[in-house]
Amino acid sequence: MGYVFMNLDATNPQTTKSDLEISEAMGTYWTNFAKFGDPNGKGVPEWPTFSDANPKVMYLGPTPHVGPVPSAEALKVLDGYFSWRRTPEGEAWAK
Repeated sequence: MGYVFMNLDATNPQTTKSDLEISEAMGTYWTNFAKFGDPNGKGVPEWPTFSDANPKVMYLGPTPHVGPVPSAEALKVLDGYFSWRRTPEGEAWAK
């Protein structure tokens, strides 16, 4: 929560410059989304809308950037499993 609300203790020796940069980006995206319904705005890289046609995610680090979904193939396996679990056969198996 300290990151989102830009409330990190800069005097704490464990708080790094990267922590403060990440917090600034997170807080800006969060505030933009709360105010305007869109995380994008002045001073932060464009955060594209996620879709099947554009499966890109935002990596929040010292330099926020857009990139591919991490472990996309593993997520497809999980999607398949949970789709099966919602079938009558999967529900019966779980009991």
